[in-house]
Amino acid sequence: MKALRPLRVLLVLCALALIVIVSFVVQKWPPSATLSDGTVIRLEAVTYGKSHTLRIGAVKPLEWLREHLPFMAGFLPAAKGVTSKTSTSNDGLVFWLTHFDPKTGQHFDNLSVAAVDEHGCKFLENSSGGASSGKLYLRNSAFEAFPRRESSFRMNVRAGDRQTSFEIKSPAHGPFPKWTPEELPATRSDGDLAITLNSLQYHSDPYASISGDFAVRRSGVLTKEWKNQSMRLMDATGNAAWNVLCTNEPAWKITAKFYRVASASFDESEIWRLPKVRAPGDGEGITLDRSNSIGGVQIRVLAFAGAGTHTISNGVFLSSSADAIGEQWNINRLSSKNGFYIRGTISHAAPALVLETKGLAGDDRLLVRAKDAMGRIIIADQHASLYGVSGWGFHPSAAAEEVELELLLNRPRYAEFIVKPPIAEPVK
Repeated sequence: MKALRPLRVLLVLCALALIVIVSFVVQKWPPSATLSDGTVIRLEAVTYGKSHTLRIGAVKPLEWLREHLPFMAGFLPAAKGVTSKTSTSNDGLVFWLTHFDPKTGQHFDNLSVAAVDEHGCKFLENSSGGASSGKLYLRNSAFEAFPRRESSFRMNVRAGDRQTSFEIKSPAHGPFPKWTPEELPATRSDGDLAITLNSLQYHSDPYASISGDFAVRRSGVLTKEWKNQSMRLMDATGNAAWNVLCTNEPAWKITAKFYRVASASFDESEIWRLPKVRAPGDGEGITLDRSNSIGGVQIRVLAFAGAGTHTISNGVFLSSSADAIGEQWNINRLSSKNGFYIRGTISHAAPALVLETKGLAGDDRLLVRAKDAMGRIIIADQHASLYGVSGWGFHPSAAAEEVELELLLNRPRYAEFIVKPPIAEPVK
C-alpha cells in the first residue's frame, strides 16, 4: 500500500497539469485590434452594474489553482497582474481596455472612448480611471448612458489620431416604452413660482449640451431673481445625463433646478445678518468666531481675512502677509486627541471669509454677501468646500471700510417637463 502512495501523488499532479493545459488552450481570448503604428488595443472585459472589478495579467490557470486549491499556493510562482475597481451611481457599463506595444510589452494610458448607436448618436463616458503594475495599465471607461434600445452597438476607441471600434452586446437592451412630448411653452408650479419652459436650444461648441429658455413668475409677476442652474435629462430607456442624450428618442424628461441669484430678496427666516464689522486691510486678519443657525443649518463664521496670504487655525491667524500668492484655498477639518479643528492657508486678492457649516442637506446652498455703507451689495464667491469647511472670496473691485455681512440659505425650486429633443439630427 505504501508503494501506491507515490503513484497516487503522481496521478494527482498529472491531473492538475492536464487541467492547467486544457484551461489554457480553451480559454476565450478577449477581442483586440492592431493600429497602424503596430500597437494593440484590447477589450479585456465589459461589466454591467454598480460595482465593477477586473484583474488582468495573471496566468489564469494558476489563478484558478490558487482559488480552488489554496494548499498549492506555496508551490506556485508569485501572482502577477493588476486589479482595477470602479463604481457607477446607477447600473452602468464599464469597458476595460488595454493599449500596448506587443514588441516591448509597454502599456499606454492615452485612450478616449465613445458608444455609438445605430443612428450615429454618441454617448460619452461619465468617468474613467485605471490601475497599473509594472508595465501593465488597465483602463476603465464608465457609461451610465448608452444605447439601450439595441441588442448591440459600436464602441469607438481612439488613441491620438488612430481609431478602432468593437461591437458590444448590450446587457440592458429593451423593449422600452416611448414617451409622448408635450407642446411648448409649458408651465409648472413650485410654491409661489410658476416656471415656463418656452424652448430648448442645442449647442455643439465647445461640447454637446442644451439650454432652456425659461420664464419665472412669482405670485404672477415676472422675476429675474430666480435662475436655472442645471437640467437633468432622462429618457424612457433609463439613460440620464446632465449635458445631452440621443436626440433620436421621441422625448426626454427634463428636471430643471432653480436658485435665487445672489442679489435676490430673501425671507428674514433665511438670512443671518452679522453686526457691522470693519473690513480687514491688506495682510490683516480678524477672528470672528460667531455662530448661528438658519433653517436648521448651523453656521460658524471663523475668520475675516484681508487681501493677502494667511495661515489660520480655528479662526486664529497664525501668520499673515499682504502678498497674495495667486489663488490658494487649502483649508480642512483635521482631528487631534482633543477633537476636530480647522486649519489651512488661503491667498486671495481681496477680503475673504472662512466658514464652517453643519446640516446643509441635499441641494440646499449657502450664499454670502455684504452691504457697504452706501447699501451696495458685494458678492462673495465660494472657492473651497471640504467636510463642511468653506472659503469665500469677495470681488477685488468691491472695496469698503465697513460692511454688514449676510449669510443666506438658498433652497432650490424644481420644474419637470416631457419634451421633444431640440434637434432631429444625431449628435456627431
